[in-house]
Amino acid sequence: RVVYYLSKSNTKVTVYLFTGSLEKKLKMDEALKARQPTKELRLKRKILGKDGGRVEQVKWGKDNQLLTLTSGASSLTSLLVWDAPSGIRTHLVIPMYSWLLASAIEQKEGQFVACGGLENICCVYKLESGSESIETASAELKQHDGYISDIKFVHGKERILTSSGDSECILWDVEKQMSTTVHSGHDADVTGIALNPAEPDVFISGGVDNTVKAWDMRVGKTVATYDCGHEVNHVSYFPDGNAFCAALGNSECKIFDDRAGGLYKTFKSPTGNSECKMAQFSNSGRLLFACYDDETCFAFDVAVDDGPAQRLDSDKVRAKCLD
Repeated sequence: RVVYYLSKSNTKVTVYLFTGSLEKKLKMDEALKARQPTKELRLKRKILGKDGGRVEQVKWGKDNQLLTLTSGASSLTSLLVWDAPSGIRTHLVIPMYSWLLASAIEQKEGQFVACGGLENICCVYKLESGSESIETASAELKQHDGYISDIKFVHGKERILTSSGDSECILWDVEKQMSTTVHSGHDADVTGIALNPAEPDVFISGGVDNTVKAWDMRVGKTVATYDCGHEVNHVSYFPDGNAFCAALGNSECKIFDDRAGGLYKTFKSPTGNSECKMAQFSNSGRLLFACYDDETCFAFDVAVDDGPAQRLDSDKVRAKCLD
């Protein structure tokens, strides 16, 4: 099964669960040729909860943890950790700063979360068991000269990677609260980063300078640069780490093959030239989920070229995030 979270621009988080045999449902040749969405994928929906602010991000954690970031003025900003199957909130983090843009949850133990935004600071919080609310950060990472656009825990709680509007990505030592490597090379804002699932020390970054860059943390240098032809809103790796996808501002999703060093395939929204805000592969890599600025979401079949495999109706609300 393929499970992903779809966050909306209101105050609700909706969970969509694909059920049934995915392989059988992808054998819809006539529907694919006609560029019509199949109706064979059955959806289950569950509202996890509300908060006063607008949902900005949703992230998977360890053992079905779900991290939601709601952002706005100081009274409306919070990090909520949920048990996804039961819909029960397990932790409430009240951040030290408001107007947050990015969040992350540590994957190995599920005991740390991080967030950052317009204050140019990444704060790390420990999820204390039994605490009604968590307000004090265990670490504050200060060096960026621009907003924090994305955050990733690097294979544990000791290191964090951040990207920023100052065109840099920084690798941090969380315990020392110091930067260890500064990755400079973009000519404009860095909008997102993704860690290679097969190579622990390799990551990619996408920017407003129309490029995606691959980096090696051990040397702090660019190992490859890919010209996307348009500003990059989001980047994500294929499950085996040999390819990645860039979501672009001209409604395209471009898949690049690392081994060939070039473009493999391009998908475009059939509804128009709306901006592609985010694209994410399914766990198997067979589907590519993409959210657009015109209130549409599509699941593209990576194995075919002619149109989306499934249109996902997001209740006519603009999708903010999926994971």
